[in-house]
Amino acid sequence: MPPRSGHWPRGGTACELRGTADQLAALADPVVGPALAVLYTQPERDWTVASLAAATGVSRVTLARRFPVTVGDTPAAHLTHWRMDLAAQWLRDCDDSVAAISRTAGYASEYAFSRAFTRVRGIPPGRYRASSRPAERDRDEHARGQVKHVGRGAPATNL
Repeated sequence: MPPRSGHWPRGGTACELRGTADQLAALADPVVGPALAVLYTQPERDWTVASLAAATGVSRVTLARRFPVTVGDTPAAHLTHWRMDLAAQWLRDCDDSVAAISRTAGYASEYAFSRAFTRVRGIPPGRYRASSRPAERDRDEHARGQVKHVGRGAPATNL
């Protein structure tokens, strides 16, 4: 199973808020902060605005109004980006199948996960995994004899 991540997204992720001050304000907000904590610690759940509001003890209307103003996105869109950030990390760092990662990220089907991942990241999960592991790719090319040495420089790839 991929590692659980309860920390704030690292810089450069799709889930990142507008800036550090905004991140701190969102976390400190009495309505949005608890909602973010729940989303980040339980991304696999099938959250709706109503269920998220109930889990954090606020009204659905209050959460629906305050979340986008504070975070810059709806709870559903923010959760999707968070799930894709986690999935990208798992694809890079774990050997679990795409199907297993899709279930861990909260998707009922690999197809739905793949479509969401491609929409958010611009690349299908399998291709993302292959491109995010250059050391493995280079080792595999060596093993298949697709890398040849040219002169005294670095190896060149047969294309």
